[in-house]
Amino acid sequence: MVDDITDNHENLIENKKTTAENMIERERNEAENLVERELVEAENMIEKERIESENMITSGRVEAENIMNIAFAESENIICNAVRESENIINHIVTENKNLKDNALIEIKNLKETANVEIANLKKLVIVSTENIKNIEKTEVHNRKKAAQTLSNNLRRTAKIKAANLKQTAKVTAENLRRTAEIESTNLKQTANTISLNLIESAKIIFENMKKIANVASDNLMEHARINSLQTIKSTYNNMEQIKKIKSFHMFKIQNKRQLTVIITVIIIISGVGSFYLNDLMTLVPHTSSSLSTNYLIQNLQGEPVDTWVSWKKPDAGVFDIHVLNSKYVTQERLDAIFDAIMSDKKIELDDSIIHKGPKGTNSTYYAGWHGALNSITSDTKFNIIKTIRFHVDDEVPTGDIMIELTNLSNPDGYAAYTQSIVDESNHQILKSTITVYYVDKINLEELKTLMRHELGHAFGLAHSTDPEDLMAPIITTDYPYISECDLDAIIDLYDGGESSKVICEK
Repeated sequence: MVDDITDNHENLIENKKTTAENMIERERNEAENLVERELVEAENMIEKERIESENMITSGRVEAENIMNIAFAESENIICNAVRESENIINHIVTENKNLKDNALIEIKNLKETANVEIANLKKLVIVSTENIKNIEKTEVHNRKKAAQTLSNNLRRTAKIKAANLKQTAKVTAENLRRTAEIESTNLKQTANTISLNLIESAKIIFENMKKIANVASDNLMEHARINSLQTIKSTYNNMEQIKKIKSFHMFKIQNKRQLTVIITVIIIISGVGSFYLNDLMTLVPHTSSSLSTNYLIQNLQGEPVDTWVSWKKPDAGVFDIHVLNSKYVTQERLDAIFDAIMSDKKIELDDSIIHKGPKGTNSTYYAGWHGALNSITSDTKFNIIKTIRFHVDDEVPTGDIMIELTNLSNPDGYAAYTQSIVDESNHQILKSTITVYYVDKINLEELKTLMRHELGHAFGLAHSTDPEDLMAPIITTDYPYISECDLDAIIDLYDGGESSKVICEK
């Protein structure tokens, strides 16, 4: 639940960050588009003003030229008309008075010269007017260009101011979104921490309650077992006393010897089971009310528990080191017991009827030590099965592939022994295993051997067995705690690439 909340919190922060970045990008694009539009509009307006100015100047120039041409033509006509009229008058006067002819000619000449002068002056006036019109046109164009440039600069400044305002708004919005995301992140972290603390507290309470319930149930079972065992022993003793008092077996009214044999066998079995069960409960659990139980833990390189199948992947003929960490609890007797559980090659044949695995006359093979058990395997497997084992005692620094430690401390969960394996999860490979045996002063040497055989099974990669009477059962209750054929079948399957470490006993 805490991981889900953390993931949701990280996703929310990522979404807020993405939203802020998208908004900033959108605002920046809008600002750029606005500036681009304003520039285009300014350029269009300038181009429009320029075209209108050129058209207006062209129209003014054409009109001025037309007016000057008309004025020039009218002036020239007036002068010509005046000259003609003067000539007519003079000719008329000359006709009337020939004496005035010379004077008339002089007057006509003077009038022509005057006319020519006037015409020249008119031409100069036209040229001056044209130049003035052109100067006015240039001034007007310059003024219009200047006005257009000013307008364009104003538009650019306005667009830049708007873009800057939009960017500032986007930054403020993004900052607000970031602050909101940080506040929500802090709130989510606090919520997650609160939930985590509540879950841990609830788990502690549940664990304590379960521990109390388990202790009570264990006490009840122990009491019932003790009472039943005492009653069985007492009943057996009474039956034996009655048998002693009987002078003849015929007094039992037994019809044949087979019935007598069955009755005696039942009495002996009841007596033996009762005494063993009582002795087992009193010796295997020396300081608690629970049964002798073990457990194991598989952790990856990050120290996280993982639930997967694992095995050792040693090179062919490689030496496998199993070391004991030396301490005051490692006596020579205990060291010999551990050595026997590891290095013994002893093979044990048991009738299947004794261990409730088949009819009488069929046998199963067991092994007292893992060295003999593993070396009995002849099957070819994908990964090399460990067969060359080196046993050693380390004084200070723990070494070896499998490390064994004896302690007189008690396990907080009540386990008699515990195996912890560090693995490479991606390759399903065991890198190192540590076996810890607890309250060693309270267990005997045979129990130590049993625990070592069981925990070494975990250290080699095996999980618990489906058979409650097998060595690898979670709670060891079998009368014959040896390495079984189904344990070895599980080893073969696991080291041949199988994807299960569970021990399944079909026999």
